[in-house]
Amino acid sequence: MSFLINPYTFGVAGPPAWTPASLFESSELGVYYDPSVLSSIWQDSDRTVAGAVDSPVGAMDDLSGNGNHALQTVDVSRPILRLSGGKYHLECDGVDDGLLFGTLAAMGTGAEMCFGIQSTKTTWLFISRLGTSSPLIPIAQDGSSSPNTAGAGAPTILVDRAALASNDRNGVHDAVTSANSKVVTIHTVDLTLLTTGEIAGAGSGFEFGGKIHSCVIVPGLSAENRALLEDWTALKSGVTLP
Repeated sequence: MSFLINPYTFGVAGPPAWTPASLFESSELGVYYDPSVLSSIWQDSDRTVAGAVDSPVGAMDDLSGNGNHALQTVDVSRPILRLSGGKYHLECDGVDDGLLFGTLAAMGTGAEMCFGIQSTKTTWLFISRLGTSSPLIPIAQDGSSSPNTAGAGAPTILVDRAALASNDRNGVHDAVTSANSKVVTIHTVDLTLLTTGEIAGAGSGFEFGGKIHSCVIVPGLSAENRALLEDWTALKSGVTLP
């Protein structure tokens, strides 16, 4: 008599969980930030003081292997690392918090972004060049019919895998501003102008306020990898996707 044994029973390890690191195995361009990897978080911009929950974040390592670490040299403009409901995030005050990272222009016109956020403000933008000039990606503004990006081509923006009700700033606001976190995916973004950029805390009057769970930017994705990235981002953010 023979028996079939399930390799995932009796304590036998299953396959490793998918992470965005697999998107950079062949030295692809891009960035990958994950506040839940505590070893990648630093309280100072020199990356000498280890990060800690409820402490300011002066640097966040780029886990893609490209060395494009996100930094904040100004003490009062540092977001706070938080742990809530078992999920790590950066808490941005909506006034001046932000982390600056370097050029992504070499990624060209077909880049893709995926990030987990929870917005507490009616007007904000997420990534911009030098804080105030194009590209601006994406822009949320309650009641505004103006374009939801500037200098970034005509990307498609999805929130929790759903298209915006209106493809403008108001559409981004209505889809993302919520008591709950959201998975935002942006396809075919033009990054040729992004010689410097930032995660949150962007141009005057458009500072981001709320939570940042993760941020991944890559040159392009297959449908399979896009779905995997969205699923991973949802897990990091406490989001249930359709």
